This record gives sequence, C-alpha cells and structure tokens, in this order.
Amino acid sequence: MIPVGARRLLRGALSAAGLVFFASSGVAHDSTHDPIVLSAPMLEGNAVFSLVDHTGALRSDGDFRGRYVLVYFGYTACPNTCGIALTGLAESLDRLGDTAARIAPLFITVDPEHDTPARLADYVGKFHPGLVGLTGLPEDEG
Repeated sequence: MIPVGARRLLRGALSAAGLVFFASSGVAHDSTHDPIVLSAPMLEGNAVFSLVDHTGALRSDGDFRGRYVLVYFGYTACPNTCGIALTGLAESLDRLGDTAARIAPLFITVDPEHDTPARLADYVGKFHPGLVGLTGLPEDEG
C-alpha cells in the first residue's frame, strides 16, 4: 500500500493532469477511500494490452504486475497539455522518493502513426527516467 501522504500527493497531481491510476496486482481495491485508484484485474496468461515501448520492446500489462500503474494518454506533438501533465507527474514521482519505485508511469500515445518508438524515447526522456512511452503495434496501425 502506498502511504496516505503519498496517495494525497498523487491524487492532486493526477486529478489535475487527467491521469488514470490503477493497481496491477489483480486484487480489487476499495475505491471508497481513494477515488483515483481503479481496480484492473489481470488475468493469468491473458494480456490486457500489448504495445511497443520507447525502446522498441514489446510490453504488456504483465510487465507491470505488482506495481501501481499511472497511465497518461496523449501524443508527442501535443502543444501544451501533455507536457504540463507529464512535468507534474515527474515532479510528483520525484517527491515520492523510494515509494516511486512501486509506481509504473506510462505515456500511451493516441497518435501511433507519428509517435514511433524513437520519437517516444526522445519525448519521455525529457520528463522522467522511469516514464515508459508506449505505442501501437505496426500491424495494428492503418
């Protein structure tokens, strides 16, 4: 469990940025105490998603099992909003210190045609070293 103070910090950053935050442990979460956290059951052997990360590696939800997952949907050519939200996310992660290791921050592009792994690598690298950029599989495009 993430400490109460850390949850408050994340809740503020997330609500301002429009981020989705869920536990990838497969255990239901009591959302009455923390409305930002959503339960996302992970089914053994069945990937909820399979995307290509900013290094070109195939990633699925299983790669983040046991961690809290922050998801921001945006695109690298976003003029203002995406950068502001990701800056806030990065600052929040930095303020969490060691607790941030229990969080997997993901940036999932809504523009896979333009946001290649190389472009995502350049973009997410500007915000936080733990931020993972994800894009669609080539056969999914078009």
